[in-house]
Amino acid sequence: MGIKGLGKTGYDYLNEWMKEQIYERRKDFASKYFDKGNACEDEAIQYAAENLGWGEVHKNDEWFENDFMQGTPDVMRPKADTIIDIKNSWDCFTFPLYDTIIPSKGYDDQLQGYTELTNYGKAQLVYCLMDAPLDLMKKEMSRLSWKEGYRGEIPPEVYQKVKEDMTYSNLPPELRLKVFEVERDPKRILAIADRVLECRKYIESTGFYSQSFLKEIA
Repeated sequence: MGIKGLGKTGYDYLNEWMKEQIYERRKDFASKYFDKGNACEDEAIQYAAENLGWGEVHKNDEWFENDFMQGTPDVMRPKADTIIDIKNSWDCFTFPLYDTIIPSKGYDDQLQGYTELTNYGKAQLVYCLMDAPLDLMKKEMSRLSWKEGYRGEIPPEVYQKVKEDMTYSNLPPELRLKVFEVERDPKRILAIADRVLECRKYIESTGFYSQSFLKEIA
């Protein structure tokens, strides 16, 4: 969604997407940040609900799509006309405590897409700072052990450091929750649709054929 055209990032993404379709493979994406986000999602939703006055809410599993966008919002609050997306920060240094605007590029457009798909008027992006699950702590302990020369052994000082660094339940909600409000913006939603059309034009210009089409003509 850059100002001028797709840009190198856009072209690189589309080229990768076309490879996935042609070879029927999905490029693996894994990181400790992604793992914590998945592992803590349900707990983060309930923690945010309890401390932000949402009442009883549940993780949304409904898939939405139209001709230009698709996705699954984390939480839907019909009475508040608000959809919510939860982001789990890895630690206090990636938690946007002092940010006044959404720190990660693209999340605002993601929320605009959700409002369009669900016909809701508002959205919230909620960053949560949750305790890391034990399995992730163990991985960090092992990593730090090798880094510090303990060759995989976990001495008390490594155990204590990792546990302290990855535990936040002793802190108050105002240090663990950060909410960014997003109003539905029809102009931005149209801009997203226009960019999708631009992506499709590029894909067509490459002579791309899907794997299913290649099978049909084989």
